[in-house]
Amino acid sequence: MINQNTLKGVLIILVIFDHNEYAHKIYPLFLAGFSFHVIGFLSLPFLRPAEPLGKKILEKMAFSYYYPFFWIVCGMALLNSLISQSQSTLDSSVFNFLLALYSGNSQVLKHVTQMSLLWFLPSFFSLMLIRGALASSGKAIQTFFLISISLAHFYIGIFASEIRNFIPLGLLPTIYAFPLILIIVKFHQSIFEKFNRANAFLLIITAFSIVKYSQIKMGLSQELGFAMVADYRNLPAMIVNDLEAITGTLMLFQLARFNLGQLIQRSGQNSLQIYLFHAFIALIIFKLIEKNLPNTSMNIRLVISMVITLLLTLLIAKFIMKNEALKRFLFPRSWNELLHNVDVISNTRKI
Repeated sequence: MINQNTLKGVLIILVIFDHNEYAHKIYPLFLAGFSFHVIGFLSLPFLRPAEPLGKKILEKMAFSYYYPFFWIVCGMALLNSLISQSQSTLDSSVFNFLLALYSGNSQVLKHVTQMSLLWFLPSFFSLMLIRGALASSGKAIQTFFLISISLAHFYIGIFASEIRNFIPLGLLPTIYAFPLILIIVKFHQSIFEKFNRANAFLLIITAFSIVKYSQIKMGLSQELGFAMVADYRNLPAMIVNDLEAITGTLMLFQLARFNLGQLIQRSGQNSLQIYLFHAFIALIIFKLIEKNLPNTSMNIRLVISMVITLLLTLLIAKFIMKNEALKRFLFPRSWNELLHNVDVISNTRKI
């Protein structure tokens, strides 16, 4: 049985690893095609039954995924504009800001906020909306959608750069990932879940190692958030990259069947907060290490930066989630919680 907090904990550590300066210097080829940590997060909801869309579900989804995206984009856009202090491009800045909120496009987000990694939240939101809509639909609509989205998988890489500004809520990465997610969950539930966890892990880590070696030897790369993915014109590249995502995610699923300790589980419980804040902490830690430990082994600097970034971000996350006022404004679960007094919310929770 998968412990989802353990799985989220492993996934968020891999996210921190992917955004680490030292990791990219030491393992550039490994990280060039690195996508299974993202696909793993996108696959998580599919391990549970889908909830048909309704008013309460929509509100829950919006506050869980889009609301944190909204306030951090607003905050970072304001900070970025204050730093640049450019009045001549005000109209362009406003347009790009609104475009970022609408599209969740990594390229625009990078320009507006200096944080392209924020693409994940609107994409996850659109994924949940699609899944909820499908759960509320009949078999014919579900079949038509699955056929259409599977065909689109072969073409997204061709048109992504031209259409991504017109598509809302980071839909392109979602559409590309959707067929892979279905394959991953089907394989896990039909095959790997029936194996002893040790045997399942050994089997899939062997498969992943072969695929990852092939990906590196072929010099393949991809950026799912930018929808920079292979397409039907280079089927070997698309297949190998897709297999990296499938086998890598299945490997993490099997790993999460083991008890990996409280630190991993607590990281998983606070994965959203760690995701939003880790980049700031990682940048500070990187600059401090470069200033104070310039001659230390790169591998040691990687370990130090990873550990400190995780621990500090986890402490910040736990502080925020224990503070009713901060939690209410940054991570509310509904309009009711956001707009009402903290005392009222606290009393309600005690009943």
